[in-house]
Amino acid sequence: VLPEGVSFDGVTDYLSRSTDLVGNVDGKTFTFSCWVYNIGGVQYVMDSYNASPTARNLIDIKTSNFLGLTFYDVGGASALSATTTAVVPKNTFSHILVSIDLTNTANRSIYINDVLAGVTWSTYVNSNINFTIPTWAISAVYTGSTKSKGRLSNLFIAREYLDLSIESNRRIFITADGTSTPAYQNWI
Repeated sequence: VLPEGVSFDGVTDYLSRSTDLVGNVDGKTFTFSCWVYNIGGVQYVMDSYNASPTARNLIDIKTSNFLGLTFYDVGGASALSATTTAVVPKNTFSHILVSIDLTNTANRSIYINDVLAGVTWSTYVNSNINFTIPTWAISAVYTGSTKSKGRLSNLFIAREYLDLSIESNRRIFITADGTSTPAYQNWI
């Protein structure tokens, strides 16, 4: 069964929080998972921004339907910038699964619908990602001024690395037959 997800109208709908979570820390590792219904065009899955020092954590679907990641370190420099060479299929729910360990370039992968995606890694720096940015948004840019139309479900992020080449680690988030698991539903 594929998730139904939360619908966003691209005009007024989005989710945000303007305070950080208690106990949240900066770090070099994370795992991200969600189901997204790609309707085409730019679609902001998750975004955060801090003006000083400049910091941003962004996961989005580009107009080309490629998945993009942009993460800054605590000093305001780019720590991670990547774009898949595989598309997120349009007009259907797709599963996105990312796990990153900035200390080791062998420990990074992005899966789309349980298939390892080719990725162009523009920046990959061994530094702490700024996860303690206080403003976060789902289906919008951090200010909420630009919103995305589409649906999201089962959004999960943790500050740990999972080796996604191990099938049982992927099965936490997606079944072998490509459907949703109810195990994790978490938002920053």
